[in-house]
Amino acid sequence: MEELKEAFKDKHIPEGGSVEIHFEIMKPWIKDKKTVMEIGFNAGFGAAWFLENGADKVVSFDICQYGHEQMAHDVLEKKFPGKHTLVKGDSMKTIPDYQGDKFDFIFIDGYHWGQWPEMDMRNCAQWAHENTIVIVDNISFKVDSQVLRQRNWPENKYYNVTDAWNKVIMEKIIEPYRIDCRYENGNVAPSCMGIGKYNHTQYYNGRSPYHIVEK
Repeated sequence: MEELKEAFKDKHIPEGGSVEIHFEIMKPWIKDKKTVMEIGFNAGFGAAWFLENGADKVVSFDICQYGHEQMAHDVLEKKFPGKHTLVKGDSMKTIPDYQGDKFDFIFIDGYHWGQWPEMDMRNCAQWAHENTIVIVDNISFKVDSQVLRQRNWPENKYYNVTDAWNKVIMEKIIEPYRIDCRYENGNVAPSCMGIGKYNHTQYYNGRSPYHIVEK
C-alpha cells in the first residue's frame, strides 16, 4: 500500500477510498479468502489491502470516472504481477457480463446513488458460492439527518445503500450476519458495514434470479 500512497501523495482522491476503519471491520472476515470481487476501486487502496492480506486474485469493477484508476492498477500490477484485474465500465453491465469463477469474498462500495447499490447487491449474487462472505459499505445505522449533514455527506448516499441492504435482506437474497460500526477520528457518526452471505436457495436456472432479464 505504501507504493499507492507514494503515487497519490500529491493528488486529490475523490470519495476518499478505503480507510483503516474499513480494514479493521473486514479483517476477521477476509481470513483464508483467496479470491476477491471488489465493486468500487477508486485509487486502489482496498485492492492493495486485500492482496497484502493473502488474496491471490482481486477483480475490481469501477466506472473509472476520475482518470487515476489505471495508474492505481499499474502500481498494483507492478507489486503483485497478474493478481489484480480492473474491469472498467458501468457495474450494472460489467458485473452480469463478467466471465470467470466465483469469488470467496465480495466487497461492495460502488456508486451510491439511484438503483446502483441495489443492483450491485443483486447482480453480485451469481458470483458467490455457498461460503462467500459479502460486505457492503456505507450502511446507515440509527443516523439522523443532522448527523449526516455534520458528516458532510448528502443524506441519500447512506439512505440509498441502507434501503438496498434492507430490501435484499427482506427478499432473502442476502442472509445477514451483522452490521459492524466503528467511529472514525473526528466523525460524529459511525462508519458501518453490512456483513452476510448470499442465500443460494434462491437460485434458479444456474443464475441469480436478481439479475435483470429482459422480457
